[in-house]
Amino acid sequence: MSLPRIDAYPLPCAGDIPRGRVAWRPEPDRAALLVHDMQRYFLAPFEPAALRGLLRNIASVLRECRARSIPVFYTAQPGRQSARERGPAHRVSGATASAR
Repeated sequence: MSLPRIDAYPLPCAGDIPRGRVAWRPEPDRAALLVHDMQRYFLAPFEPAALRGLLRNIASVLRECRARSIPVFYTAQPGRQSARERGPAHRVSGATASAR
Protein backbone atom coordinates (compact mmCIF):
# COMPACT_ATOMS: atom_id res chain seq x y z
CA MET A 1 0.00 0.00 0.00
CA SER A 2 1.41 3.38 -0.96
CA LEU A 3 0.91 6.68 0.80
CA PRO A 4 -1.89 8.96 -0.48
CA ARG A 5 -1.04 11.98 -2.65
CA ILE A 6 -0.49 15.24 -0.74
CA ASP A 7 -1.48 18.49 -2.46
CA ALA A 8 0.69 21.59 -2.18
CA TYR A 9 -0.13 23.83 0.76
CA PRO A 10 1.41 27.00 2.18
CA LEU A 11 4.08 26.45 4.80
CA PRO A 12 3.58 28.37 8.05
CA CYS A 13 5.47 31.62 8.53
CA ALA A 14 6.95 32.84 11.80
CA GLY A 15 3.76 34.77 12.53
CA ASP A 16 1.70 31.57 12.20
CA ILE A 17 3.55 29.75 14.98
CA PRO A 18 2.03 30.23 18.44
CA ARG A 19 4.11 31.85 21.15
CA GLY A 20 5.96 29.36 23.34
CA ARG A 21 4.61 28.52 26.77
CA VAL A 22 8.04 28.45 28.40
CA ALA A 23 10.75 31.10 28.49
CA TRP A 24 13.74 28.86 27.75
CA ARG A 25 15.90 29.28 24.66
CA PRO A 26 17.75 26.47 22.87
CA GLU A 27 21.38 26.07 23.90
CA PRO A 28 23.48 25.14 20.85
CA ASP A 29 26.04 23.24 22.95
CA ARG A 30 23.22 21.02 24.30
CA ALA A 31 21.14 20.73 21.11
CA ALA A 32 20.83 18.24 18.26
CA LEU A 33 18.79 18.25 15.06
CA LEU A 34 16.73 15.21 14.08
CA VAL A 35 15.85 14.92 10.37
CA HIS A 36 13.05 12.38 10.41
CA ASP A 37 11.76 10.18 7.54
CA MET A 38 12.95 12.30 4.63
CA GLN A 39 13.69 9.41 2.26
CA ARG A 40 12.06 9.26 -1.19
CA TYR A 41 9.25 6.91 -0.16
CA PHE A 42 7.86 9.48 2.29
CA LEU A 43 8.46 12.45 -0.05
CA ALA A 44 6.89 10.84 -3.14
CA PRO A 45 3.27 11.73 -2.20
CA PHE A 46 4.05 15.47 -2.11
CA GLU A 47 3.61 17.61 -5.19
CA PRO A 48 6.98 19.08 -6.29
CA ALA A 49 5.82 22.62 -5.43
CA ALA A 50 5.18 21.55 -1.83
CA LEU A 51 8.59 19.92 -1.55
CA ARG A 52 10.58 22.94 -2.72
CA GLY A 53 9.72 25.06 0.32
CA LEU A 54 10.07 22.13 2.71
CA LEU A 55 13.50 21.13 1.39
CA ARG A 56 14.66 24.76 1.31
CA ASN A 57 13.70 25.13 5.00
CA ILE A 58 15.41 21.88 5.99
CA ALA A 59 18.56 22.92 4.12
CA SER A 60 18.55 26.25 5.95
CA VAL A 61 18.23 24.59 9.36
CA LEU A 62 20.97 22.09 8.45
CA ARG A 63 23.34 24.93 7.44
CA GLU A 64 22.69 26.76 10.73
CA CYS A 65 23.24 23.62 12.79
CA ARG A 66 26.44 22.72 10.99
CA ALA A 67 27.75 26.30 11.31
CA ARG A 68 27.18 26.03 15.08
CA SER A 69 28.58 22.46 15.33
CA ILE A 70 25.18 21.13 16.38
CA PRO A 71 25.02 17.36 15.74
CA VAL A 72 22.58 16.20 13.06
CA PHE A 73 20.88 12.80 13.21
CA TYR A 74 18.81 11.15 10.50
CA THR A 75 16.16 8.45 10.70
CA ALA A 76 15.35 6.05 7.89
CA GLN A 77 12.89 3.21 7.59
CA PRO A 78 14.48 0.10 6.08
CA GLY A 79 12.83 -0.88 2.80
CA ARG A 80 10.39 -3.74 2.37
CA GLN A 81 9.34 -4.05 6.02
CA SER A 82 6.41 -6.26 6.90
CA ALA A 83 3.46 -4.86 8.87
CA ARG A 84 4.83 -6.63 11.95
CA GLU A 85 8.29 -5.06 11.50
CA ARG A 86 6.74 -1.59 11.12
CA GLY A 87 4.87 -2.05 14.42
CA PRO A 88 2.92 1.02 15.57
CA ALA A 89 3.85 2.95 12.40
CA HIS A 90 1.90 0.42 10.33
CA ARG A 91 -1.16 0.75 12.56
CA VAL A 92 -1.10 4.53 12.12
CA SER A 93 -0.34 4.86 8.40
CA GLY A 94 -1.10 1.39 7.09
CA ALA A 95 1.78 1.82 4.68
CA THR A 96 4.84 -0.35 4.34
CA ALA A 97 7.94 1.46 3.11
CA SER A 98 9.47 0.05 -0.04
CA ALA A 99 13.11 0.40 -0.99
CA ARG A 100 13.85 3.05 -3.59
